[in-house]
Amino acid sequence: MTDNGNLSRAHQLLAAGRFAEARIYLEELLRRAPENPDLLYNLGLRDVDLGQLNQGRELMHRGLKMVP
Repeated sequence: MTDNGNLSRAHQLLAAGRFAEARIYLEELLRRAPENPDLLYNLGLRDVDLGQLNQGRELMHRGLKMVP
């Protein structure tokens, strides 16, 4: 599956509330592109949805700092 396909699948899983599965796709994409702000933000949203507020906020903040 392409990176775009993985990201699309991760978004589908997030929308369906299947957060653990979505994280697998997002972490693989992040491994390939560790400075991708969209991935960091999406991982952060996933963590917030799971109640991991501090970790989620930190990831989202890292991603937002990269966007001009």
